[in-house]
Amino acid sequence: MPATAKKHFDEDVSRANAILNQAHGMPHTTPQEKLLRDDLLRSSLMYGVGAVDAYFCDAYADLVARILRAKTLQGNVSIPSGVQNIVLPVSALFSSQTQRDNWKWRMAARGIVEKDNVLSLSKIQKLLNPFFRTGNKLFDPVVMDSLIISHNAPNRVTGITRTEYRRRTGQHLDSARKSIRKKINERYSKIFQRRHDCIHNCDRPKQSVQTISYERAVKVIKDLNLLVAVIDQHIESEFNEFLTHVGCSAGTRNSAGY
Repeated sequence: MPATAKKHFDEDVSRANAILNQAHGMPHTTPQEKLLRDDLLRSSLMYGVGAVDAYFCDAYADLVARILRAKTLQGNVSIPSGVQNIVLPVSALFSSQTQRDNWKWRMAARGIVEKDNVLSLSKIQKLLNPFFRTGNKLFDPVVMDSLIISHNAPNRVTGITRTEYRRRTGQHLDSARKSIRKKINERYSKIFQRRHDCIHNCDRPKQSVQTISYERAVKVIKDLNLLVAVIDQHIESEFNEFLTHVGCSAGTRNSAGY
């Protein structure tokens, strides 16, 4: 969960990797060859970040549709204020289309986020946190442990090794987690900004085109994969608990997608 969002992400990232592999095998001895190769590397980066953007749009739409589906099936489900305040277009509610209600709601929710993009960690948190139990948010200790211990995130993402993280306890661990959140935000903000630069000014934010290498592009795609893998796992475990927390029966959870 959200299965469709993750499936599409995996497919889209495989396309980014295909471009990356194509660029890696190209000759790049002449200026023209190097220019073409570098632009293919930039394309792989843009595809990768686009896959992340699409994943979070899909995931958000899926969560909205599932909680509304649960409320329709079981009227006594207690919807938290953070979810109640989501504004959907009236046209979606009175659509004459024959799709199931959850499909209409899903499309309406997608319409909210597709007008912009979901390329900042703060925006991702703002969208997804209402669907978690109080105190269970993105980049909380559970996510930190998964990112560093289970997935062995590289130092460039977290600023700390798995061994160093395991040594921290008490206040030292709390302090480390604050630093890690800052480092994570810096890493992904830089990646998202690079995609913006590529799209909006051909990777020339100032006077000169920014340099790029195959090794750097590989690291970007790996880090994007890491981000979605960790958050997708957290959504899968936490949203199921969230549905139970708001009063959904087992039958309602199953009908809403679990």
